[in-house]
Amino acid sequence: MLYIGIDLGTSACKLLLVAEDGSILNTVTKEYPLSFPHPGWSEQRPEDWWQAICRSTRLLLDKVKEQNICKEQICALAISGHSLVGIPMDREGRPLVGQVPIWSDGRAKEQARRFFETHDYNAWYETTGNGDPPACYTLFKIMWMRENQPEIYEKTAYILGSKDYINFRLTGAAGTDYSYASGTGAFDLRRMCYVDAYIRDAGLRRELFLEPGQSHELLGRLS
Repeated sequence: MLYIGIDLGTSACKLLLVAEDGSILNTVTKEYPLSFPHPGWSEQRPEDWWQAICRSTRLLLDKVKEQNICKEQICALAISGHSLVGIPMDREGRPLVGQVPIWSDGRAKEQARRFFETHDYNAWYETTGNGDPPACYTLFKIMWMRENQPEIYEKTAYILGSKDYINFRLTGAAGTDYSYASGTGAFDLRRMCYVDAYIRDAGLRRELFLEPGQSHELLGRLS
C-alpha cells in the first residue's frame, strides 16, 4: 500500500508518495503567491492552494507511472497545513472571501487589545498555550471580520482552517482536529474543549467553531 502526504506551507505545497515502511518514493513541490495588501497584513487565496495541490497530485501520479507503480496502490492521503487561518464558509459550503489572512497576519491588534481589557493575558496563555502576538490567532481575526466585514460575518456558517478547507474540497466533509483548534485562541488545552466565555466575550457565535477530532481519524473519502 502507498500513501500521499501533503504539506500546505506558507509559500508552497509539498507532496510525498510514501511506502508502507515510511520510505519516500517521490516528491513534488508547487509554489503559490503571498500578498501584503496593507502593512501588517498577510493574505493568500484558498483557490491557489487547491489548484497547486491538484497540479502537484497530477505530477506525482505521472511520476508514479514512470516508476511502474500502479496508482491503485495508493490507499489514503493526509494533509498538514499552516494554522491560525479562518476561512468563512456559508451554509452551502462555499468560501465567502477570495483571500484570507494567514497565520502571520496581524491586522487584529485592536481587537486583541480590547479583549485583554477584560481578560488576563497570563490566564489566557496558561489556558490556550497561545502567545505573542495574540492578534495572529483566529479568535481575533474573526472579531476583525465581524467589525470590518459584517456582511461576510453574518453569512458565515462555520470557519475552516487551511488544511481543513482542502480536506473539505477533497471529501465534502467539514471538520478540524485538536491541533488546529488549539490555535484558535479559544481552546482549553487541559480540558480539550473550547472556552465558551472567550468566544462569547469576543462577540462571536459559538457555532462558527467546529468540534475537533483526532488528526488520525478518517474524515471522509475522495469525492
